[in-house]
Amino acid sequence: MNRRKKQHKKSASKSHKRSLTLLYFLLLNILPIALAGLYMLKAPVFESEMSVLLPGKSGSSNVKLENVGQVSSNSTSPFSQQFNPRANYKSILQSADVANKVKHQLNLATLPPAPKVKLVQQTSIIEISIRSTLADHSQELSWAYFSALQERLSELREDELDRRQASTRKALSQQLRSLNESRQMLLNFQQQAMLVDKKMMDEQMSLLAEVRAKKTNLQAQAKRMQFEVDRLSKDLGISPFLAARALNLQSDIRFNVYLEELSIVSVEYNEHRAKFGKNHPKMRSVQQRYTTARANIRKRSEEIAGDYSAEILQNTNLGSSQQLATLFAKLLQDNAELEGLNAELSQLELAQLRLEDELRLLTREASELERLQRDQQRAEAVYNSAAARLELNQTDIYASYPIVQLLAAPTAAINPISPNPLIAVLAVIVGLLLLNTGGLVIWQRQAIIRFLLKKE
Repeated sequence: MNRRKKQHKKSASKSHKRSLTLLYFLLLNILPIALAGLYMLKAPVFESEMSVLLPGKSGSSNVKLENVGQVSSNSTSPFSQQFNPRANYKSILQSADVANKVKHQLNLATLPPAPKVKLVQQTSIIEISIRSTLADHSQELSWAYFSALQERLSELREDELDRRQASTRKALSQQLRSLNESRQMLLNFQQQAMLVDKKMMDEQMSLLAEVRAKKTNLQAQAKRMQFEVDRLSKDLGISPFLAARALNLQSDIRFNVYLEELSIVSVEYNEHRAKFGKNHPKMRSVQQRYTTARANIRKRSEEIAGDYSAEILQNTNLGSSQQLATLFAKLLQDNAELEGLNAELSQLELAQLRLEDELRLLTREASELERLQRDQQRAEAVYNSAAARLELNQTDIYASYPIVQLLAAPTAAINPISPNPLIAVLAVIVGLLLLNTGGLVIWQRQAIIRFLLKKE
């Protein structure tokens, strides 16, 4: 009886374990199916995809300013090993600013979901995907995101351009102030200095060269004339000064009267001296007249020729020789011409000294004028370059933020990407396989352990 009870209890225990095992396996098989069912019951998700392209850019602008310089503006490709603008565009697309713009465009109550952005390697393509619970809404979101991206890029370009122009305008105002200062300094110098431009200095140097050449020519003429005057003076035994006095006496009427009277008295004196003695009345009368005539001649010569030349001039009778008178006249003419040359040389010497002094002053002023003109030209070059650069910067607005082209328009979401029945089925199969395999291993673990021990 007891044995039957024990067998009955043992049989009931095995039946209970078998029931628990079946229940366990049943629950394990229901779990992945239930999860798959929940997955299939969730709201469908639709996805719209689009692709944008950032074209490379390479160009240059060159502006040449006559007599000033040139301004160059180069625009190269924004892509490099250190910098890829697509990474910036990815951050911009996923930023809150772009999301807010999309929200306002579509009048959404909340911010839209951020797009998924993929950067295709070795290209300038950006792939963008946007998900929504409504089929039409996903495509609408894609277009809104593309429009918001363009708007945000325009804002960034304008902000960059404004900042760049503000900096350039500030520098431009400083350069304009420097240019005006250099112009005013040059104007003040030209108003105060003798030198107005370098042409004036060239004219002064040319005039000085002419004066020097004329002076050299006159010096040669004066040297030749001095030689001729010295030769005539030596031949005549009289200086030009005394020769001039002799000619003055020769042309004096009173002197000629006294000279003629002396000549007549001299003849009478010689005749009476041969006939009469010293004390003869006629001889004393002639002697008195002769002495008076010589005294008159001496007095007149002193009045005209001076005290030191009276004796020489009284013994010089130019009227007795026409040739002698001609030589005296030539001596005086040559001496007068020599004096004229010397006077002109003196004037040229003074003119040369004055021109040399002015040229030294102009040379110093020319150096200062050249420095001021160089400063003004440099200031003009810098100002014109900055102004041209300001204009060129306005034409290159895509340097930092390249233009975005729509390579593939947003696709229309026809079928939802989630939930996916195929994924649900595969998940159930894999789940059942893993759970059943694990449960079987746990159930038969003692038998597996004994098998492994026996094998060892």
